[in-house]
Amino acid sequence: MPLTFSGEFDLFFSFNQIRRHIMTAPIRSSYPGIQTCLRLFARLALGIFIIFALFFLAFQPGDSHVWDNPKDELDKQAEVQRLVQFTRTIVDEGFEGSFPPDGWTATGHWGQTSCEKKTGSYSAWVEGSSGLPCDSVYHANETSLLTYGPFDLSDALTARLDFQLWLWSSTGDTFAWQASSDGVNFFGSSLTNSFTPSFNPQTLDLAAVPGLGSLIGDDSVWIRFRWQTDGFAQSFEGAYVDDVKVIKTVAPKESTYIPFLYRACPAPGSLFYSTLSLGASSSAAVPDNTSLDLGVNATDDFTVEGFFYVPDENANSTASFFYKNYSYWLYIIFHNDQPDRLIYRIWLQPTTNYVYIYYDTELNKGWHHVAITFDNEFTSSWDLMGLFLDGEQARSSVSTEWTPGINNSSSSTVIGGSFAGNIEEVRISNTVRYSGLTYTIPSTPFISDASTVALWHFDEASGSFVFNDSSPYGNTLTGAGGAVASACVNP
Repeated sequence: MPLTFSGEFDLFFSFNQIRRHIMTAPIRSSYPGIQTCLRLFARLALGIFIIFALFFLAFQPGDSHVWDNPKDELDKQAEVQRLVQFTRTIVDEGFEGSFPPDGWTATGHWGQTSCEKKTGSYSAWVEGSSGLPCDSVYHANETSLLTYGPFDLSDALTARLDFQLWLWSSTGDTFAWQASSDGVNFFGSSLTNSFTPSFNPQTLDLAAVPGLGSLIGDDSVWIRFRWQTDGFAQSFEGAYVDDVKVIKTVAPKESTYIPFLYRACPAPGSLFYSTLSLGASSSAAVPDNTSLDLGVNATDDFTVEGFFYVPDENANSTASFFYKNYSYWLYIIFHNDQPDRLIYRIWLQPTTNYVYIYYDTELNKGWHHVAITFDNEFTSSWDLMGLFLDGEQARSSVSTEWTPGINNSSSSTVIGGSFAGNIEEVRISNTVRYSGLTYTIPSTPFISDASTVALWHFDEASGSFVFNDSSPYGNTLTGAGGAVASACVNP
């Protein structure tokens, strides 16, 4: 039986094939001693082959190569934290606008204030509408409610409430964060007699609400903050709430996007007129500098995006698109007998300590838009990775907190690698440009703005291997291995 390899090695299966054929194949001989020797020789040969194969696969080239070996990365369970959640943000409220915000109701003296805040200029305070100055004593004998809802968890796999709380309260006075399935009866968690005059993260798992249970699958859910005081007022300020988020994870849906297919050459200056043409061993790179140190500080966000052309739907290969070794990587494993896999990886350290998200889909022949995002401090406890494809959020995850940010690598930023095709209009930004469930696919070339740190149009003359940066940072790409500008890619 022939031994074959595809984009992801199935070594265990392959080795067992060999072992089974060697150990069970009949060896006919008139001399038992010769038969025994032949079996021992076969086992020795198998052992040498396995050791050689494992050594070959374990070797990973350094920065001098376009990409390190990705073929077996998805099987390194001991080294990789798998992130496969598809998240949707239902509530993201910092109380920076009108009060109460849309969807919220407030009773008692809840209101907007600038006295204490976690981020931005304002928060919600239990005395925010009372007219009292900062540092005032809160009212006695009061029950104040700040409520949001209803919202839908019928399609949720998981859901939770996250927020920042500043609380200074006396004995007998209680702050509670709660959830409800009917908007009347609320259950949750609470604090009393608390002296924590600084913001601290709090959470409520909506799949396991104390006293209520799971709200997953419910199409009408409410959350609220409840402030209740007794008849004896002390010299405390009460509660401030900021950065409220309700996040749920849902199962992904099948993509219905039809890729761009052009039957005529686009006009000069249009998308896809002149592109970066790549061979199986070519790429374009720019040396490291501070403008390309993405997501490394405590509040640094980024987006890397571009278009790529799939020339062959039946390919079996691994293609690298955006890559900075030991920082971030977007690559695709193409299959001809199962869905293709897009993989977005971020390193925590300059080792095998990384996390990733992936998305399985059929990539049809044609142009596709792809973007990866990193939202540092998406909440106080979580950062967010996002993967976007052809107008939809393909995957996102808030399962990790980087402190202060991702690994700051000194490696070059590389476009392409092991991809025989075309790439167009690559933009790197120091902000999150895509965050919703859907987005409008760009239809014209990007324009450099204040958040752009690199932008390559690939509009140079055909055959050029030097690609100018349209941002103010001068991140000129240099092609290698046959990476050149090519006018008019006509599928």
